[in-house]
Amino acid sequence: MRLLIGSNVYPSGGTRRVYIKMIAPTNIFRLLVILGVLVNISAISGIVMEPDGALYAGIAKGMYYRGDLVNLFARGTDWLDKPHFPFWMAAFSYALFGVSSFAYKLPALVFWGIGGWYCWEYALRWHGRTVAQVALLIYLTALHLVISNNDVRAEPYLTGMLIGAVYHYRKALTQQWTEVIAGSAWLAAAVMTKGIFVMIPVGLGLLWFWWKGSGDALIPDSLQGGARVADGWQGIGRQLRRRRWWIGLLLVFVFILPEIYCLWAQFDAHPEKEVFGSKGVSGIRFFFWDSQFGRFLNTGPIRGSGDPFFFVHTLLWAFLPWSVWLYLAVGQSLFRRRSLDALCMGVAFSAFLLFSLSRFQLPHYMNIVFPFLAIMVAQWLVEMTGNAQIWRFAARAQSVVIIVLLLACAALWVAMSGGGYWWVLGWIILGGALVWLCARGFLDSGLSAIHLPLARSRLLLSGYLAALTLYGFLNMFFYPVLLRYQAGTQAAFWLQANQPDEPVHIVEPVSYSLDFYAGNRVYYTGIESLIIQARQKPQLVFSSPETFDSLQDRRCRVKVEKRFAFFPVSRLQIGFLLPSTRAEYVQERWLAWVSAPSFLQGPVAFRPSQGNMLVLY
Repeated sequence: MRLLIGSNVYPSGGTRRVYIKMIAPTNIFRLLVILGVLVNISAISGIVMEPDGALYAGIAKGMYYRGDLVNLFARGTDWLDKPHFPFWMAAFSYALFGVSSFAYKLPALVFWGIGGWYCWEYALRWHGRTVAQVALLIYLTALHLVISNNDVRAEPYLTGMLIGAVYHYRKALTQQWTEVIAGSAWLAAAVMTKGIFVMIPVGLGLLWFWWKGSGDALIPDSLQGGARVADGWQGIGRQLRRRRWWIGLLLVFVFILPEIYCLWAQFDAHPEKEVFGSKGVSGIRFFFWDSQFGRFLNTGPIRGSGDPFFFVHTLLWAFLPWSVWLYLAVGQSLFRRRSLDALCMGVAFSAFLLFSLSRFQLPHYMNIVFPFLAIMVAQWLVEMTGNAQIWRFAARAQSVVIIVLLLACAALWVAMSGGGYWWVLGWIILGGALVWLCARGFLDSGLSAIHLPLARSRLLLSGYLAALTLYGFLNMFFYPVLLRYQAGTQAAFWLQANQPDEPVHIVEPVSYSLDFYAGNRVYYTGIESLIIQARQKPQLVFSSPETFDSLQDRRCRVKVEKRFAFFPVSRLQIGFLLPSTRAEYVQERWLAWVSAPSFLQGPVAFRPSQGNMLVLY
């Protein structure tokens, strides 16, 4: 936020007056939004994180190089897991910008931006400008959305698609049924991104909306023939008798036909292919049942172990810094002390229950309903009246959250840097200073752009600035430092500089980032196959020291070309973050030449002394 500072010095008495002039309040909100967007996209060129992000980036890379939009391959074999849409988007981006981190992350960030736009439009249309402003600020600073914009998977896509579908379906209640086409197109795109299960929160949300009578309440009397507003089963029945909803459902299945065709062409038309250890696997059945209901019931080929309270505690950190306000808003709504948007509540709550009952759970699953949660919290905050005790608790809890966010930045910097990277400390101090200025009232003139009571505006802006401080720290310092220990990426960069034309074999454990970043031809090879090829000529191999020990036990020669420090950065441990204990957690990955003797030669195994490990502290 730009401050213009000036002074007047009077010759007679020498009194000096310092004044601070704020930029126009109407521009403050736009400035805050721009800052939020910039922080979210600050990692757009950062290294793609293993395992899932690098795997998906590599699958799209193969699709682009083959010029094949139908078949999905991973590790050199047919891949049946996620639908095609995100891979299509990434492949198109590669075609425009070349294969890079930027090109992989850009489409996902575009869809995340679409989610923000729909969040704004939804709140503006049905709750007014102030709720829209607050909802957008909350959306831009929900922690796990920022994390997912760095570690890109399917969730940024879904976040924009789901709110887009719900927005157009709600408009279809009162406007031309052609709005259903737009809603169904977004929902179909979501199905082609994650699977058929994403239809359930939308469907249950609409049913709850109609149950509450909200659907009829929005329809003018002239269109209802003067009938009274219906709720409960009568409200649901009246809506289900409208043809537009059945046309919308049919359109979803029409729009997903490209996905159905791709699955049929790759799997159902080739029953001889072996997938999940079996032949005759149907890709269409997997798409409609095994990948969704199979995971939910834990009967499919991909299984997990669920905890019904997993997302209760996950949301406490994933929706920071707004999670305390979220639980207060939902709690008051459940006890009928505060009315929240019925459609947002229905979509978010049904998704929460669905994922909580599932046996396969990951923290980022709830990201797709964050736009709805943002609207609910914004509505609660703007419309809060009476009950001063609730507000006092909310204000104190939020103040604690803000302090924790700033202290987390400082603590991580101290733990990780060992006194270096002083520019990071400057960033943290700047963020802390802005939060202090806001809390002390020095930025009050700018808060008039958001029409909230002053105390709420100060806490809202303080939380927003503290969140931007933390997220800028994560994207510009924390993750770049950690990803130096993603050994596959470092090996790919070394290969580009030193062995750009040499094929490289990856032997368990695999590295998807090497596959994505290396310009070399990459083969996923088993030990037996590698030994056969190494008898013909030496092969360049990337793997762990244990794998090379096993090869030496098989009488292979191993010549280490380069050693790289390795840590699985997606599974952080406190000891690794501390420079004093980091060496205890860091492993190695080797890039080495392997040659195998013929059957006539004797044992030649030895442990070479050459080769340096690339240690990145």
